[in-house]
Amino acid sequence: MITSKQRAFLRGLANKIDASVQVGKGGINENMVKLVLDTLEKHELIKVHVLENSFSDTRDVCHELANAAGAEEVQVIGSKFVLYKESKENKKINLNKLIVKTDEPKKAKNNVKPLHKAKAIAAKERKRQEEERKKRNKFFKEQRRKSYSQRG
Repeated sequence: MITSKQRAFLRGLANKIDASVQVGKGGINENMVKLVLDTLEKHELIKVHVLENSFSDTRDVCHELANAAGAEEVQVIGSKFVLYKESKENKKINLNKLIVKTDEPKKAKNNVKPLHKAKAIAAKERKRQEEERKKRNKFFKEQRRKSYSQRG
């Protein structure tokens, strides 16, 4: 079973390839399964096109071929679908690098998001400046009172 990240990675790879197998009105038979197995062994990832003259639904054909070949269903779009099966001899696609290790503990995240951090820092700075301004005003008021009291 492949993960959603692996599936997304395979879908990206499948965009670049053309359909290498076609299913027609004959449907799925032993020769078709053998062809799919050989192609999967060679390429690991194949795109299959279900022709309009086929009386089968694309999803049904995909499911049947995947079960017969022991492959993974990657994607079904319109009349095309993508299958993946890891090759025994010709490994080209490495899905192991996409597996996330769950044994490691997750890092604790700060509750404050980066944008909120910037806003919080700016608010803290504004508060500090306001307190500083109040201290200055208080100081100068006291200075004025002293100078008035000395005059009078």
